[in-house]
Amino acid sequence: MAVRPRRIALGASVAVIAAGVFVPGVAAQAATPYVASPASLVDPIIGTSGAVDDFPGADVPFGMVQWSPDTPSRPSGGGYEYNDKTVTGFSLTHISGPGCAASGDVPILPTSGALGSNPGAATLPLDHSAETAQAGYYKLAASGITTELTTSLHTGSARFTFPKNDQSNLTFKLSDSAAGSSSTRFQVISPTEVQGSVTSGNFCGATDKYTVNFDMVFDQPITGYGTYQNSTVQQGAKSLDITKNLAPRVKQQATLQPKSSNGVAQSRPDVSGKATPSAGAATPKQNAVVSPPVSGADGAYVSFDTSSNQQVQANVGISYVSTANAKKNRVAEDPSFAFDAQHTAATKSWNDMLSKIQIGGGDTTAQKTFYTAMYHALLHPNVFSDVNGQYEGFDNVVHTAAKGHAEYANYSGWDIYRSQVQLAAMVAPQQTSDSIRSMLNQYDQTGQLPKWALNNGESYVMVGDPSDAIIADAYAFGATDFNTAAALKDMETEATTPNNVRPGLTDYLDTGYLPLDGTYSCCNYYGAVSTQQEYNTADHAISTFAAALGKKSVAQTYAARSNNWENVFNPASNYLEPKLESGAYAAGFTPTSSNGFVEGSSAQYTPMEPFDIKGLSEAAGGNAAWIAKLDSLTSTIKNPTAANADFGNEPSIEIPWEYDYVGAPYRTQEVVRQIQQQIFTNQPAGIAGNDDLGTMSAWYVWSALGFYPETPGTTDLALGSPVFAKAAIHLPSGKTLTITGNGASVSNPYVQSMTSAATGAKAASWSHAYLQPGLITSGGTVNFTLGSTPNTSFASAAADAPPSDTTGLSTALGFAKQSVVVTQPGTPATVTIGARNLTAKAQTVSWTGAGGTGVTVGPTSGSLVLKKSADGTAQVSVNAPTTEGRYDATFSFRDATGNPLPKVVVEIDVAKPGSLWPYYNDQGVASDGASTSGSFDGEGWSYSQQALAAAGVTAGGTVTSNGLSYTFPTPTTDGLDNIQAGGQTVPLAGAAGATRFGILGAAANGNPGSEGTFVITYTDGSTQSITMGLTDWTLNGGGATTPADGNTIAATTPYRDTSSGGRDTVNAYLFTADAALQAGKTVQSVTLPSTVTNGSLHVFAFAVGTPAAAAN
Repeated sequence: MAVRPRRIALGASVAVIAAGVFVPGVAAQAATPYVASPASLVDPIIGTSGAVDDFPGADVPFGMVQWSPDTPSRPSGGGYEYNDKTVTGFSLTHISGPGCAASGDVPILPTSGALGSNPGAATLPLDHSAETAQAGYYKLAASGITTELTTSLHTGSARFTFPKNDQSNLTFKLSDSAAGSSSTRFQVISPTEVQGSVTSGNFCGATDKYTVNFDMVFDQPITGYGTYQNSTVQQGAKSLDITKNLAPRVKQQATLQPKSSNGVAQSRPDVSGKATPSAGAATPKQNAVVSPPVSGADGAYVSFDTSSNQQVQANVGISYVSTANAKKNRVAEDPSFAFDAQHTAATKSWNDMLSKIQIGGGDTTAQKTFYTAMYHALLHPNVFSDVNGQYEGFDNVVHTAAKGHAEYANYSGWDIYRSQVQLAAMVAPQQTSDSIRSMLNQYDQTGQLPKWALNNGESYVMVGDPSDAIIADAYAFGATDFNTAAALKDMETEATTPNNVRPGLTDYLDTGYLPLDGTYSCCNYYGAVSTQQEYNTADHAISTFAAALGKKSVAQTYAARSNNWENVFNPASNYLEPKLESGAYAAGFTPTSSNGFVEGSSAQYTPMEPFDIKGLSEAAGGNAAWIAKLDSLTSTIKNPTAANADFGNEPSIEIPWEYDYVGAPYRTQEVVRQIQQQIFTNQPAGIAGNDDLGTMSAWYVWSALGFYPETPGTTDLALGSPVFAKAAIHLPSGKTLTITGNGASVSNPYVQSMTSAATGAKAASWSHAYLQPGLITSGGTVNFTLGSTPNTSFASAAADAPPSDTTGLSTALGFAKQSVVVTQPGTPATVTIGARNLTAKAQTVSWTGAGGTGVTVGPTSGSLVLKKSADGTAQVSVNAPTTEGRYDATFSFRDATGNPLPKVVVEIDVAKPGSLWPYYNDQGVASDGASTSGSFDGEGWSYSQQALAAAGVTAGGTVTSNGLSYTFPTPTTDGLDNIQAGGQTVPLAGAAGATRFGILGAAANGNPGSEGTFVITYTDGSTQSITMGLTDWTLNGGGATTPADGNTIAATTPYRDTSSGGRDTVNAYLFTADAALQAGKTVQSVTLPSTVTNGSLHVFAFAVGTPAAAAN
């Protein structure tokens, strides 16, 4: 969808001089009014398309009920796709953009007239001109029926206006929860009351489950009722009680859901390494659920006579404990049929919450974008306890929340710690404090803090230990009403004792990194480098929380541990790279590779050490080098490649703020404004990527205020520039932080100067690239003067950078310019080793070298004289064995004071000419029923070895396609079996006079495939560029019917494997593509594309030859 630029009209007269500097009119700025009714500006339709997956229905802040329409595409969590044409029901629960199907429980559909033979298939037309969505209210007129919805904390109120008819119906599609259901129950209690329950769960294919109970009353008597199973309707049946194993139903769409506003469709991986894996069990990825379901559907209906009174009001309470508690919730909060009063109360709850941040200036469009983002950021987590305090715990036991407190649920941990928790703590400190209490309760019940918890079940989705940062975030930003001593104890225990939340913890503690080829079981282990980075951030959060509690020794320990990123940072490439158990970096690394990373590439992940940007930039060669890296990452805001930051996904959202740390804050101001304008709009797809329970929306709120919580667990706020002329943040301390943006407009993102003052103090000039410490907790004033041209000197000095924590960081890092050396049997090779000085003083680093079995090095020791912030190198000869195989040489380094530095291990691959195995950098084939840390697409799925064999494709076997023969790879000892393209040059044994060059493989996350330029080098030194592509390995989950790029299907398998050993029953394909070679020449090598159009391109084998038919 095209993005329409926003124009912000200033609320004050301004003058601009040639340099773009605002000449202030302070009185005019002060006169700019604050928005009077923030809730009136909320547009819940924003985020309901483009895989953002928000929902448009009624809710209140952190409410238990989200009564909202569902549509046939059933996007994950939100359940509503703006471009769909029908509504399938109005379900009681929803989650904003979680990435997998979730909630959508108890869809209720109003219909008029005879019920029909298949009630579960009924729909209503969706006409946006007849639709109203507001904060706390939703309305749709369709087929003569008007549905109005509003909610309170535990209840929902509906007002259905039917045509005059003696039969108007409400159909309860009980089995149609977004992720399917395993149990459904319904009972007519009286002529005006029904009750029931649904059991669902299985988030992202996990084993979690929950039961939601409901109690609903009507203001008109029921005149008919019944139940149904598929097309079998039982009129007059008062009850339904079904237990089954109904797997979530994956929809195979003919067209893909529209992309998000940054042009990327990002999916959430299936769970791998589950706590209770079942080998070979079906664990399909939840892209979109068929609605109405095609099999296993069951539900119930009630009918009303609306011939004299066309309006039926329904009040419903829900509970995750019992129907009795659902009724208590309803009676306590919605005892009468006062829909308008409930609507008014819901609107007030939103105005009260949204008014915690007041804004003034800007046009209505900009204000709508801001308050809609804030609204989305405050939907979750959700109240989970009932009005009597009861809730079902993670131990499946009913507990009672402490008096005066509520239990909360739904933690998208990997996402929310980056922006949402800080915002929620600042504007809703009591709710956020209770949320932290709830996390600690989960620890008491299960011995672990939540990772990605849905209701009262843990799914283990995503990686890391996010609760540490969540707790530290909440405390730092004012949510402090919880047992801090218990929290720190729990955090430390989880960081030091092997557990399911931190798989690989023993390796991490022993070696300081997570080996790519390590063996991990529970739970959901993949993406070794990304997982380690999350552990780094978690450790630093423990450090900052401990420091805030006065535990200096604990703080020091975890601060030092957080800088373990240096163990996987390679100064030779200036990127984080996956390491093997041997200590060597994995072969075939490219910055765009996803091998070892989660939902991203090394290029996107390397900057993600937000607590130590100073140390990271020094390791990468200093500020200028880091600025160049950031410039490359931010050069494309929309439609990014793996070489660019993906601002629709969490690992990249901190990247624009890093310019503040390296002397270029004007670039932060510029890039953040570009993101705001290009990605965040008031359109249905106007948020980047899955909203992830408000994370992306919270990013926008912070950025529009002019700063961002870059370092989790701290109140360090990196500066950008404000969007509005003024803003006031009412803080938990009772103080207010007032922000003035003199000259604020779309075209004035650049800070010319600033003043700042704590509450009660006199304003003074402020020239640092971070908010004055203390203001975000104790209040004060910040005054920006903004302009249209950058002030490159503002906050550019080294002392102006936001804080970085370099505790425990080495003073130098060793490296080898060739992490992997490929040589022929018995042929010596030369390795260049070196060290990079991370200090501003010259130093001498000593080194020693030793070869592994069969390998010798010479010389075996030496020293490197390093100038300040500079490299020193030495050349070492490596004598290779005569037997093919993988060997290594280890180099140990010590700094000037004798402190050991991270070791450097060089992999020596002794291979015959034409061998491909040294270049494999991805594991794409798994064995059925076996857990694996590899994944073809970087998200937990791989080809099945057994399914490929059934299709005639075996390791070392021949695959023939279009007359060319390909040898399918035999995996290396660490399981690698294909090359993810990233600019590698691979020697080929080409036959003289060959006429065609071919590739066997597929794309991952391609749409419809991945295309790039292959460069053929001939033995005469000439080259030939060939543009080729490979189709997505699942034909986009079945959304496409034919291969792209002229590909030929070489093999088809009926399922693919999850990394837990389960199966996903979607077809997986191998494709071939081939092109003509220059006549009369011999191929020497091929250089793979350094970038591809989208997704990643994987090659299992090459073919150089003349097709059999042509040869004959």
